[in-house]
Amino acid sequence: MPINQPLPLQLLKGESGEGAVIDEEDDDGSAGERVSARDEFRPALQRLRQGGDVRFDGEDLQAGVGGHCIAVDPWFIVDAAPAEARLLRTAREVNDSKPHHVVAQVRAAAGQDAVVACLGLAFKANVDDLRESPAVEIATHLADAGLKVLAVEPHVSALPKPLQGRAELVPLADALARASVVVLLVDHRAFAGLTLEQLKGKRLIDTRGVVRN
Repeated sequence: MPINQPLPLQLLKGESGEGAVIDEEDDDGSAGERVSARDEFRPALQRLRQGGDVRFDGEDLQAGVGGHCIAVDPWFIVDAAPAEARLLRTAREVNDSKPHHVVAQVRAAAGQDAVVACLGLAFKANVDDLRESPAVEIATHLADAGLKVLAVEPHVSALPKPLQGRAELVPLADALARASVVVLLVDHRAFAGLTLEQLKGKRLIDTRGVVRN
């Protein structure tokens, strides 16, 4: 594929690592992963409760979305019950590695003087919570690499500390006008109307599968 061509959308969907501990595709393989995760949670939580730890009380722990939950709390379980939480450790390690994979994709697509628009900084759609956000991590790594980063986050009025002085917080229209590479990191409603026609001539990395023909 010529380097100056936009990257195929289908190759780059779903890479940001936001969301659940385990990717919940509706197929037999992932169903088995969910069962394995459930079966490991139960003895791990039982061990924690027996030790008097009430942070993870309850019979079952559901995998959910949370800036300071899904990214952090599982590591408490792994630390306290490592033998019982092997799959949980692996799942978190895989998810924690996703931002680095996205950064590698962006750097491969971007030239030395590229301007990169990062669409979304929150940990999930339509919120202003940036805690433990993979999108912030990705934008920070891109700035570290010397790329010009334009951050678009309609739910905040200031950049988080890791990006202050190293990126610009700009409106969507401004970012699209100036960027040569567009990285869609969070599926905010504000980005729902984006089309490939609007991004013609730019390199697109859509981690959420939002942009349509």
